[in-house]
Amino acid sequence: MFMDMKLRITIEQLIAYKNTIISIVTLLNPEKLNELFLSGTDILTRVADSVPTTYGDGAIVKNSILGDGCEINGIVENSILFRDVVVEEGSSN
Repeated sequence: MFMDMKLRITIEQLIAYKNTIISIVTLLNPEKLNELFLSGTDILTRVADSVPTTYGDGAIVKNSILGDGCEINGIVENSILFRDVVVEEGSSN
């Protein structure tokens, strides 16, 4: 019984995690992004005084959302990167 309960909680957590990822990736659709950010509703975020994202000579970014402080030297496509992520030269997703 205890093992079944533990497994059920884990499965429920995985389903919630999957749904969260699907919701975040939905923002890569420009219509959904505009619907959220141009709806007139306030979006409150934590203030982070970090530098803007920097792009190296070999950086290629397509259909992605990048947080502050990222360093992009490789290829980023169809991705959402949080703050301070480093993409090295020669890497791709």
